[in-house]
Amino acid sequence: MLGSSYFIGWCLTLLWVPRFGDILGRKKLFWGCMLCQTFLFVAMLFTKSLLGMTLVIGSFGVCNSIRVTIGFVYLMDLLPKKAQTPVTTVWCVEEALIYLIGTLWLWKIGKHTQGFEIVGLVWSFLSFVLVTWLPESPRFLVSTGQLSKAEGAFSTIAKWNKKELVWDESIFQSYFDKKQSSAHKESSNIPRLSFFLRQPKILINLIMMTFVWLATSFGYFLVNQLVNTFD
Repeated sequence: MLGSSYFIGWCLTLLWVPRFGDILGRKKLFWGCMLCQTFLFVAMLFTKSLLGMTLVIGSFGVCNSIRVTIGFVYLMDLLPKKAQTPVTTVWCVEEALIYLIGTLWLWKIGKHTQGFEIVGLVWSFLSFVLVTWLPESPRFLVSTGQLSKAEGAFSTIAKWNKKELVWDESIFQSYFDKKQSSAHKESSNIPRLSFFLRQPKILINLIMMTFVWLATSFGYFLVNQLVNTFD
């Protein structure tokens, strides 16, 4: 039940919440997500109600749509291209290790999860505080025509890297204008969803990937709740 609530919370928001990252910006949503997770960890430590715990874990699933989807894009936007692949690898390994260590701990060493919750609380709080000093995604700012704010974001990044920023707004204005023109043309040529669903190969692939994702996700989210059945 607890693992399912996390899965349901994520599924219900996965397809529409990340879109707000392209409307409101990456930083605001990620900052709010980390603040929300901080309070959720506190609630998890003190709640004694099964219903309350279910709601808390379901809310974690909702936050995961922001933390993973928008947070990852935000991170990539702040990194140089050469660093994106190694950082992504570290991210994925770290995510996998958390669940692996948690599973082994609850299976063989201890039965209490408070230690993991405190670690999560500390990291969420630190992320919430530290993101305050990060600039908004320069890619988002340029793509939405906020060039003065984009200059400020690039200036902050250049300062941290001890580089001198040579700002030429005309380059970014030209990029923004071309993107707007391209987006307008593409929007009129994009087929409806029904067109893709009528394509047999696309429909079969969609069904297959949906079943694979559902099967692996249930195992991924429920494994910690089922470790007592391993023996």
